[in-house]
Amino acid sequence: MKLDAFLICDDIRPEAGNKLSILGIYTDQVLFNADQGQVLTWPQLLKISFFIRFAIEPSDSISGPISFKLYSEANGEKLPLGEGTIKEPNMVLFSKKIVIAANFMGYIIKAPGIITYSIEFFDQTGRVILNNTVLGSMNFGEATKG
Repeated sequence: MKLDAFLICDDIRPEAGNKLSILGIYTDQVLFNADQGQVLTWPQLLKISFFIRFAIEPSDSISGPISFKLYSEANGEKLPLGEGTIKEPNMVLFSKKIVIAANFMGYIIKAPGIITYSIEFFDQTGRVILNNTVLGSMNFGEATKG
Protein backbone atom coordinates (compact mmCIF):
# COMPACT_ATOMS: atom_id res chain seq x y z
CA MET A 1 0.00 0.00 0.00
CA LYS A 2 1.18 3.47 -0.83
CA LEU A 3 -0.06 6.74 0.67
CA ASP A 4 -1.93 8.58 -2.09
CA ALA A 5 -3.43 11.56 -0.21
CA PHE A 6 -3.56 13.02 3.30
CA LEU A 7 -5.59 16.16 4.00
CA ILE A 8 -6.39 17.88 7.28
CA CYS A 9 -9.53 19.99 7.17
CA ASP A 10 -12.47 21.39 9.12
CA ASP A 11 -15.09 18.89 7.97
CA ILE A 12 -15.80 16.00 5.61
CA ARG A 13 -19.39 15.31 4.57
CA PRO A 14 -20.80 12.44 2.50
CA GLU A 15 -22.79 13.34 -0.61
CA ALA A 16 -24.95 11.45 -3.06
CA GLY A 17 -23.13 9.53 -5.78
CA ASN A 18 -20.33 8.23 -3.53
CA LYS A 19 -18.79 11.72 -3.23
CA LEU A 20 -17.27 13.57 -0.29
CA SER A 21 -17.25 17.29 0.40
CA ILE A 22 -13.96 18.31 2.00
CA LEU A 23 -14.30 21.71 3.67
CA GLY A 24 -11.70 24.11 5.05
CA ILE A 25 -8.48 22.40 3.98
CA TYR A 26 -5.46 23.47 6.04
CA THR A 27 -2.04 23.98 4.48
CA ASP A 28 0.74 23.35 6.98
CA GLN A 29 -0.51 25.14 10.06
CA VAL A 30 -3.56 25.89 12.19
CA LEU A 31 -3.50 29.24 13.94
CA PHE A 32 -5.74 30.01 16.91
CA ASN A 33 -6.72 33.67 17.26
CA ALA A 34 -5.98 35.69 20.37
CA ASP A 35 -7.20 39.25 20.79
CA GLN A 36 -4.50 41.90 20.79
CA GLY A 37 -2.95 42.14 24.24
CA GLN A 38 -4.45 38.82 25.29
CA VAL A 39 -2.61 35.57 25.92
CA LEU A 40 -4.06 32.44 24.35
CA THR A 41 -4.60 29.68 26.91
CA TRP A 42 -3.88 26.05 26.16
CA PRO A 43 -5.22 23.43 25.62
CA GLN A 44 -7.40 24.42 22.67
CA LEU A 45 -10.43 22.44 21.46
CA LEU A 46 -10.88 21.95 17.72
CA LYS A 47 -13.18 20.16 15.29
CA ILE A 48 -10.82 18.53 12.82
CA SER A 49 -11.12 15.99 10.02
CA PHE A 50 -8.69 13.76 8.16
CA PHE A 51 -8.96 12.47 4.59
CA ILE A 52 -6.61 9.54 3.99
CA ARG A 53 -6.30 7.58 0.76
CA PHE A 54 -3.98 4.65 0.06
CA ALA A 55 -3.39 3.03 -3.32
CA ILE A 56 -3.39 -0.77 -3.37
CA GLU A 57 -0.36 -2.10 -5.22
CA PRO A 58 -0.25 -5.41 -7.16
CA SER A 59 2.12 -6.91 -4.56
CA ASP A 60 -0.36 -6.30 -1.69
CA SER A 61 -2.12 -9.44 -0.50
CA ILE A 62 -5.42 -8.34 1.04
CA SER A 63 -8.27 -10.64 1.97
CA GLY A 64 -10.92 -10.36 4.64
CA PRO A 65 -11.60 -7.31 6.78
CA ILE A 66 -8.78 -4.79 7.25
CA SER A 67 -8.47 -2.77 10.43
CA PHE A 68 -6.47 0.37 11.06
CA LYS A 69 -5.26 2.51 13.96
CA LEU A 70 -4.57 6.22 13.62
CA TYR A 71 -2.07 7.92 15.94
CA SER A 72 -0.92 11.45 16.80
CA GLU A 73 2.49 12.28 18.22
CA ALA A 74 3.67 15.50 19.86
CA ASN A 75 6.63 16.19 22.14
CA GLY A 76 7.62 12.51 22.07
CA GLU A 77 4.18 11.33 23.22
CA LYS A 78 2.38 8.98 20.80
CA LEU A 79 -1.36 8.67 21.42
CA PRO A 80 -4.09 6.60 19.75
CA LEU A 81 -6.45 8.90 17.85
CA GLY A 82 -8.94 6.44 16.38
CA GLU A 83 -9.44 3.06 14.78
CA GLY A 84 -11.77 1.34 12.39
CA THR A 85 -12.43 -1.65 10.18
CA ILE A 86 -12.86 -1.83 6.43
CA LYS A 87 -15.36 -4.65 6.14
CA GLU A 88 -15.63 -4.95 2.36
CA PRO A 89 -12.17 -5.86 1.02
CA ASN A 90 -13.67 -6.79 -2.36
CA MET A 91 -14.63 -3.12 -2.87
CA VAL A 92 -11.09 -2.13 -1.89
CA LEU A 93 -9.59 -4.58 -4.38
CA PHE A 94 -11.99 -3.45 -7.12
CA SER A 95 -11.26 0.26 -6.66
CA LYS A 96 -7.57 -0.27 -5.81
CA LYS A 97 -7.99 2.36 -3.06
CA ILE A 98 -8.54 2.54 0.67
CA VAL A 99 -10.30 5.76 1.65
CA ILE A 100 -10.69 6.88 5.25
CA ALA A 101 -12.65 10.02 6.14
CA ALA A 102 -12.54 10.68 9.89
CA ASN A 103 -14.17 13.55 11.79
CA PHE A 104 -13.17 14.43 15.37
CA MET A 105 -15.53 16.80 17.17
CA GLY A 106 -13.52 17.44 20.33
CA TYR A 107 -9.88 17.20 19.28
CA ILE A 108 -7.64 18.61 22.02
CA ILE A 109 -4.47 20.49 21.14
CA LYS A 110 -2.50 20.45 24.41
CA ALA A 111 0.13 23.04 23.46
CA PRO A 112 1.50 24.88 20.43
CA GLY A 113 3.86 22.88 18.25
CA ILE A 114 4.02 20.20 15.60
CA ILE A 115 1.80 17.12 15.71
CA THR A 116 2.69 14.18 13.46
CA TYR A 117 0.06 11.67 12.33
CA SER A 118 0.67 8.01 11.52
CA ILE A 119 -1.37 4.90 10.70
CA GLU A 120 -1.04 1.12 10.94
CA PHE A 121 -3.08 -1.48 9.03
CA PHE A 122 -3.83 -5.03 10.20
CA ASP A 123 -5.32 -8.10 8.53
CA GLN A 124 -8.18 -10.12 10.05
CA THR A 125 -5.75 -12.11 12.22
CA GLY A 126 -4.16 -8.97 13.66
CA ARG A 127 -1.00 -9.31 11.59
CA VAL A 128 0.50 -5.93 10.66
CA ILE A 129 0.06 -5.19 6.95
CA LEU A 130 1.53 -1.69 7.05
CA ASN A 131 3.50 -0.57 10.08
CA ASN A 132 3.63 2.96 11.50
CA THR A 133 3.41 4.89 8.24
CA VAL A 134 3.75 8.65 8.74
CA LEU A 135 0.89 10.46 7.03
CA GLY A 136 2.01 14.03 7.63
CA SER A 137 2.24 16.73 10.26
CA MET A 138 0.63 20.01 11.25
CA ASN A 139 1.97 23.00 13.15
CA PHE A 140 -0.50 24.38 15.70
CA GLY A 141 0.13 27.89 16.93
CA GLU A 142 -1.20 31.33 17.84
CA ALA A 143 -2.07 34.30 15.63
CA THR A 144 -2.50 37.75 17.13
CA LYS A 145 -5.26 40.00 15.78
CA GLY A 146 -3.89 43.34 14.79
